[in-house]
Amino acid sequence: MSLQRADFLTPAEYLELERRAENDRGCKFEHYRTLPSLTDYLTVAQDRPHIEYWNRRETGSSLVEYGDISQTIRLDSVGAILPLAEVYDKVDFDQ
Repeated sequence: MSLQRADFLTPAEYLELERRAENDRGCKFEHYRTLPSLTDYLTVAQDRPHIEYWNRRETGSSLVEYGDISQTIRLDSVGAILPLAEVYDKVDFDQ
C-alpha cells in the first residue's frame, strides 16, 4: 500500500496519544472536527486505561469513553476491532 499526498490532506481516521488530558481534546479536536473527511478520532490516555472515541456518520456524531481494559472498540470505518487490552498490553500503570 502506498500513501498518496491526498491521504494526508483528507484524513479519515486520526489517533492521538494524550500528553495532557485537558489539552488534547481542546483546540486541536475542535479543529479536526471541521475536516469534512475525518470520520474517526481516538484519544488514548498514557497514564490509565482510557480511550475517547469520536466518530461522524451520516446520522450525526458521537463521543464514547472506554475505561475498562476488557472493552473493545469497533472501528467500522476501517473494519477493525480494537481491544483495550491490546492497546495497553505493555503499559505498566504503577510507574
